[in-house]
Amino acid sequence: LVEHIINTDVDVVFTVGSQMKLLQDALPGGRRGAHATSVDDLKSFLTQEVHAGDAVMVKGSNSMRLSELVKCLIDLDIEEGFGASTVQNEGGIS
Repeated sequence: LVEHIINTDVDVVFTVGSQMKLLQDALPGGRRGAHATSVDDLKSFLTQEVHAGDAVMVKGSNSMRLSELVKCLIDLDIEEGFGASTVQNEGGIS
């Protein structure tokens, strides 16, 4: 997964849950957003780490309530006037 991320236009990767800590640690420094044990803990990093035009990858298990994090990203986009959000749903998050 690290190689795939490196070869894409993803600007920053947020990971959630103990199983994704290894992924976060393996990423190059410029791609590391933040890692947290819960979605609630990660939300506080969003306003500091996400900037206009960033492509953001959120990786973790749906059992970690990632849809809440995606919603937070979308809401941030609206509040900050970044323009319309584009959400790719490859993991079944709605």
